[in-house]
Parts: sequence; structure tokens; C-alpha cells
Amino acid sequence: MSEVEELRLRGYVRALFVAAFVVFVLNKFLVRPLFELRELPELVTVVSYSLPNFCEAVMGLTVTSGLIAWVHRRGLAPLQAMGNIARQMLASVLATTYVLTQEVGFHDLGGNNVYDPNDVVASVLGIALMSVLFLRYGVLDVDADPGAREAEAAR
Repeated sequence: MSEVEELRLRGYVRALFVAAFVVFVLNKFLVRPLFELRELPELVTVVSYSLPNFCEAVMGLTVTSGLIAWVHRRGLAPLQAMGNIARQMLASVLATTYVLTQEVGFHDLGGNNVYDPNDVVASVLGIALMSVLFLRYGVLDVDADPGAREAEAAR
């Protein structure tokens, strides 16, 4: 089995990643410019300006979870001792740490940032949603992950 076949993300994971990217791009280049042309309720404006943070959190946790799954499959000792839930929690903690330290200005690795509590809420909601989905439904395709296949059979 090749490495590509060995690690295959579940279809819903790939779909959510692509959807978050498309929503991010549409919001940036279509929705926001339209909103700037007219007066809209504050809630709509807040959602439009915080939506990129939600999308970043979805995409960031997806990448982090995939990388941790890849490193685990490559046999890195500390990750070998961790169960699936612990690895997913590690991915969530890493993604949350990155997003929140960026939001409070500890680093600018994701670009120029202005602190906004609504952005923090959107980021935390994105990570929380994806964490719940990943813990409930998994990140890897059952056919590609023998451990997931055994866990699925035990249910």
C-alpha cells in the first residue's frame, strides 16, 4: 500500500475543508465588498468580518489533525502511545493555541491582525465544531485506517 493510499481523509473532512476555503474566498471578494456599499445591520457586518476566523479555524484544525495522523502513521514514538482521542485533543490544543496567540498579537504568522473579541469567538466555535465532528466521526477514512475499522466493528 502506498503512502497516499495509506492515509486518506474521510470525504466529509475534505468537503468541509474545501467548503471553508470557498466560503472564505467568497466572503472576502464578493460579500464584504457588497456590504461596504450599503448600510446593513451590525450583526451581519460582525458575522461577515468574523467569518474568516471561523474558516481559518476549520481549515487549521483539519490540517493539524491530518498532520498528526500522518506523523502517527509514520511511527513517531510519543504519538504511538496516544489513543485517537488524545491525538485529536492534541490537534485541537495546538490549533487553538496558534489561533488565540495570533489573535492577541503574540505572533503575526497568519498575517496582519487586529484584536477583536468576535474573531476569538468565531475561531473557538470553528475549532469546537470541528473537534466534535472529528471525535465523533473520525478524520481518516475507515478503509485507510485499520484502527478505525476495528473501532467501527466494536461499536
